[in-house]
Amino acid sequence: MEDNLFLCFLNSCFLYLIGHFLLYVFFFRKFLRQEKTVFLYHFVSFVLFTVVVCAVSFLHVKVSAFETIFCFSCLHGIYSLSFLELWSLSQGSYSLTILNDFQQNGAVHRDSLIEKFTQLGEEKKNNRLEAIEEMGLIILKNDVWHVTPKGLWLSKFFRGLLFLANFKNSG
Repeated sequence: MEDNLFLCFLNSCFLYLIGHFLLYVFFFRKFLRQEKTVFLYHFVSFVLFTVVVCAVSFLHVKVSAFETIFCFSCLHGIYSLSFLELWSLSQGSYSLTILNDFQQNGAVHRDSLIEKFTQLGEEKKNNRLEAIEEMGLIILKNDVWHVTPKGLWLSKFFRGLLFLANFKNSG
């Protein structure tokens, strides 16, 4: 009986994740166009998912509650990280944009292609600067960008993670 309950719970969690994906594909994709909103879509889902998993684990599932919570939270985490990585790559990929341009226009002159992607690069850089400025990580003073204490702390934190992961070069 306990195994059947756990399998039912496992299937329900997989159905939730599939439903979450399909909801994005068929509905939210039209509205969630910024990195922050797509992240929040996944973050809120992860929090709600984890709360429900905690409640069900402690109330109904007789298997170790901690293991169950950890397992299902990791499933959602893997799904969300994979989704966000693919979304990010599809949004920022110069290669995909170039191929789409060729598909729509056939042959494209080299100079116009370079000009277009120089502008796209500037747009992406400006959007990224605007986003991290909104987060309070940098500030613009007299046309010069400066890191804020919050940004400095976060930078040191990530450098520490890179050190722990033994990364030699970072971009």
